Amino acid sequence: GIQEVAETMVIYGVDAPTDEARELSGILTSQSEHLVAAVRCLEGFKGIETPLREVHELEHRADGLSRAAIAGLFRPARDPLEVIKWMDIYKELEETIDAAEDTGEIIERIVAKSS
Repeated sequence: GIQEVAETMVIYGVDAPTDEARELSGILTSQSEHLVAAVRCLEGFKGIETPLREVHELEHRADGLSRAAIAGLFRPARDPLEVIKWMDIYKELEETIDAAEDTGEIIERIVAKSS
């Protein structure tokens, strides 16, 4: 997903990310860090709940942010090509953030089956 976002930005000739894209990327970075922490907790399962909860909370935060970012594309009126570019980029970022949450849910199922 990260590669797809980067490639889309290159294909569309995006010179700089928006503040919202930066924030969504930061959320994805945080999710990744929490997933690494959760994987490190798999042996023994101690402390695994906190990083997995953070992954979910970050995804919920991203939902609101991506909706607001897309809405902002239409206020004030913008160049339609810019709207299309950023809608695609925001969608890809959101899908990648959702995939990180899905990974957290897979880890939760592993823990549940092992308990």
